[in-house]
Amino acid sequence: MSKFNGLLNLTKNNTCIYDNFAIKGIKNTNKIIYREDDISVTIFIEDNTIKMKRTTSDYIIEMPFINNVSTIGKYYLKEEKSSIDLNLNTNIITYDESKIYIDYNLSMVDEYIGHFVFSLELEVEL
Repeated sequence: MSKFNGLLNLTKNNTCIYDNFAIKGIKNTNKIIYREDDISVTIFIEDNTIKMKRTTSDYIIEMPFINNVSTIGKYYLKEEKSSIDLNLNTNIITYDESKIYIDYNLSMVDEYIGHFVFSLELEVEL
């Protein structure tokens, strides 16, 4: 595993949530781990799929992304011991050793949550 420095960008419905938010984490060939404030984030890269897991003390969100494919994720509520399906429509994913880019639409049950654009640039420490 290698340590990295990164810049995170995230928008929801064209509103900036993170703008070049500096993060530090660890990565190997198919796994990236870092923190966004109180959220632990793990990204798994498998063939043509990116799976993102976001964990806090209250919930776990698991989202699979496949280019131009609709997928089902999960929103687990820890205290209630229940889960809600997330509908993900991935418009674009691209990734290489130094960048991950995901453009997707998210709905929960029948409620549209929004259009998101996630970008993470990585620079491995030597």
